[in-house]
Amino acid sequence: MQKRHVLKKASGLVMGSSMLLLSMMPAASAFAATVPSVSVAVSSQTSTVGGTVTATASVTNAPNTTLEYQFWIEQPNGSFKPSAFQTSPTYTFTTPASGDYLVVASVMTAAELKAKDWAAAQSSPADGVFVNSNVNWTVTTSNGSPATDVQPGTTLTVKATATNVYDALYQFWYEMPDGTWVQSGDYSSNNTFSFTAPVAGNYNVKVYAKSPLAQNNAMGAVTQKHTTVAAYGTPAAVKLSAASSSLVADGKATDTITATVVDSNGNAVADYSGTVTVTGTSGTGLLSTGTVTLKDGVGTFAMSASTTGTDTVGTSDLVASNGAPTPATFTYGSTTVTAVSPTIQGIKVSASSQAVSENSPNMDPVTITLTDQAGNPVPSTYASEGAKDVTVTLSGPGSLGSTAATMSGATTSQSVYVWPGYSGTADVWSIQGQPGTITVMATAPGVTPGQTSINAVTVGQPAKIAVSSTTGSLTSSLITGGDTLPSGTTFTQYTVTLEDINGNPVAAPSGEDALTLSDNATTGNLYYYVASSTGQPSGSALTLVSGSYDGMIASGDSTYTFDVLNTAAQSGTATITVTDALTSSTVSVPYTFEIGAASKLGVTGPGDVVTNGTATYTAQVEDAAGNDTTDGAAAVTFKLSGAPSGTTFANSSNTYTTTLNGSGTAMVTVDAGVVSSSSSYTVSASVAGLASGSTTGVVTEPATYVSKIGLYSGVVSSPSSNAVIPSSGVSLNGLSTGSFTLFEENAVDVQQTATDNLKVTSSNPSVVMVGSSASTPVSGGTLTVPTGSFSGDAATFALIGGDQGTATITVTDTSNAAVAPVSFTVTVGALNSGAISTTAANESGLANVSGGVAYFTLNGNTASATYASSTADFGTYNNGVFAVTPPALYSAVAAPSGSTTSATSGDTLAIWPGATSGTYTYLDLSQETPGVGSQLGHAYVGVNIQGPSGSTVNLSVNGGSYDTNSSNSDSAYFSVATEASVGSWTLASPQSVQLNAKVTFSNGVTVTYPLMVQEP
Repeated sequence: MQKRHVLKKASGLVMGSSMLLLSMMPAASAFAATVPSVSVAVSSQTSTVGGTVTATASVTNAPNTTLEYQFWIEQPNGSFKPSAFQTSPTYTFTTPASGDYLVVASVMTAAELKAKDWAAAQSSPADGVFVNSNVNWTVTTSNGSPATDVQPGTTLTVKATATNVYDALYQFWYEMPDGTWVQSGDYSSNNTFSFTAPVAGNYNVKVYAKSPLAQNNAMGAVTQKHTTVAAYGTPAAVKLSAASSSLVADGKATDTITATVVDSNGNAVADYSGTVTVTGTSGTGLLSTGTVTLKDGVGTFAMSASTTGTDTVGTSDLVASNGAPTPATFTYGSTTVTAVSPTIQGIKVSASSQAVSENSPNMDPVTITLTDQAGNPVPSTYASEGAKDVTVTLSGPGSLGSTAATMSGATTSQSVYVWPGYSGTADVWSIQGQPGTITVMATAPGVTPGQTSINAVTVGQPAKIAVSSTTGSLTSSLITGGDTLPSGTTFTQYTVTLEDINGNPVAAPSGEDALTLSDNATTGNLYYYVASSTGQPSGSALTLVSGSYDGMIASGDSTYTFDVLNTAAQSGTATITVTDALTSSTVSVPYTFEIGAASKLGVTGPGDVVTNGTATYTAQVEDAAGNDTTDGAAAVTFKLSGAPSGTTFANSSNTYTTTLNGSGTAMVTVDAGVVSSSSSYTVSASVAGLASGSTTGVVTEPATYVSKIGLYSGVVSSPSSNAVIPSSGVSLNGLSTGSFTLFEENAVDVQQTATDNLKVTSSNPSVVMVGSSASTPVSGGTLTVPTGSFSGDAATFALIGGDQGTATITVTDTSNAAVAPVSFTVTVGALNSGAISTTAANESGLANVSGGVAYFTLNGNTASATYASSTADFGTYNNGVFAVTPPALYSAVAAPSGSTTSATSGDTLAIWPGATSGTYTYLDLSQETPGVGSQLGHAYVGVNIQGPSGSTVNLSVNGGSYDTNSSNSDSAYFSVATEASVGSWTLASPQSVQLNAKVTFSNGVTVTYPLMVQEP
């Protein structure tokens, strides 16, 4: 289905066309003073079911008083819903169902409203909003067959069907081959229109649909991209035409000859494909080929010049690609080209190099050649034309002669004697220290002068890069990234050159010049290779790193060459971007896509069709990689199988045969019958020599037609208002998960049996991962939810929090483009507290038991710390000896340099430094005997990190000792040495440890959570 195009509703309502509207809305009348003008504009011309739109009214020539606004919203069923009067010129309304909504603003003064003077109200023209509105159409011939290729004079019938447009009116347009557009007349309720295609050519058909109160032109209507019908006559002749009726007999000149298949009126048969044989029936000119391939009725070939006489080229043996016979009364055309003798007409001046260095004198030889009428060198066989005494003159910072010169001593003119078939030479020197353009001109009596330019430049430092490209083809098949690219596949070779400011190549400095290679490809695969010595892609493809590829210009080199292959066509302009680290310059250049030979048929269509509705299916010739090709003109047979009773092709049969057009496509229309319950069918297409293609559809009752996606928070068995995801989105912590439920629903939010495949995509997979469950995140951030994943009418998926940040989750119906996607925002915060636990805090020592208190003095103030030696103590004692807080840092008690600590109880003192180093002394040693008994030795703290099933956890630390086992449930224990001697000692700088928990999920996404462990 083509994407719909929504046009803005901006002009007035046809007020007299609806008595209903006039009976509901205030009448238009004049204010007492100058009549004001009222307009209204909506914030968006499209919306989603349940979306909101803001309408804003504007008034010109408004009276200097308070104004009251009322907004009238035409609902999809045609009824109008008014708002209350308000002083604000803006009004926000919802679009609860599919359809089109017209918006009209009515304005009065406060005094008029108070007096209920309704006749004084002024109303605006209408603006409007579309929700899932569309119009489709088919073009058929008189026998009901789809019209793709027809004879001139055929009558064509267009039948349109509007979706979600209230009481639809239609207007039809078609474009003649000469570019003239013809319309059917005013909008009407008639959804069919017929016209005759009188002459050969392409006819473009377009249909607009709108509601009755929308304006009577294209504004306010919905439409799609036009469809094309080709009208061409029966082939009657091959016509030959030469680009030039004469060629210079110099053995080098060429002429382009065009072969065209035409009908009896001389019009090109633009849907004809095939071959025709061409031969030279007289003369000595050479043809580039003996068989010309015709595409869209036209083919070209070249003929090189003979040395004398006249060449005649004829045609024979026309063969159509689709096997259609050539008519018995068929004319083969011919053309003639006369060879004329070359004469001296001009002079060509060629420099061996277009740039020379001025850092020192450099010589560039310039060649002088006599040319003929075609601009080619006059052959030596025409020496009778005589020699020419050519005057060579020079301007700019250069000199002519055999040696270098200065500006003051430069030679600017000399004579060169030149014969046909032989060239003369003039040596051009740059002048040291004089950059600029040297212009060399050659003149002789009676002939056209020639000239060339040489740039004298300063070779400087690297300043920029230049990127050039050529195309090549594989000399043998290549398997890359799972794709098998056959011999002959086109690739693009790029050469990156490091240049100075004047564009001169310069060598990369010591080390290397790093390059970053990236592209804007949105379909298919691109593969990057370093070009081999043969220029062919070989070896291993370059590795993708953070969305780009790395290359480099090696030290001492000025260029880097790489090859790019692709497997699918790019929509829009395709570009490769090269960024240079050394010069901070970026260059973007186009790249081409290889479209291979015709291999198979692809069949596409809307999938679902309602009872008594129609659906158009398209067969497209594709290459092995699935790219569209233009190989056409073959017979294609469509078959309809498994269809319910009454459902057939538009020709009332289950088989339809037509011909591929010049774009390699053909279409067929399915007319759905009446069904009591949904019933599937298959449309297949076949062409001789190609793999067949097929697609499936479903005939469904309108009430059970899937038109939207239902998305709810949690696991629910049916749509639930308390499970609707809020507009503000949802929040997750790192390593935490959330469950969500999907339904396929009809236009009134009733869940339906799943018939479509859905796709759930995360805009930032490192922040939010998508999975079928919390333990199985998918790669790439995109989860496919096929109909087989639905349990009954519902399917669930999970989101897993990763890095802190924000991501958008979007659900798309990949089976039906008419179903609008839905999305919501997910904000991921810090690491989930349930994923971390502190397991132990143990100290060795006589009095360091759980709940014990150590007292000490800092700067005359008594302070205390409570020991913790078990997991429970970590939650009990806020001022414990150890504290663990992810990811923030608890401040430690600072002990400034020179502080004296003393215990005020009998407990052994364990003192830990804060923000400052210093000297500390034990004053109470009653519980500590030097060298005897339990000494303070080590303190320990442990942290557990719990990752999802299937993930691994790697722990690293910036100090202390630790252990790690790299499992999804990992722990680290840190030991910190303590002092246990008598007297005094100098403490080290603050003892704190940063723990980094790196969690690698099963889908390859890696996130890192920092934790801080510090002694208070």
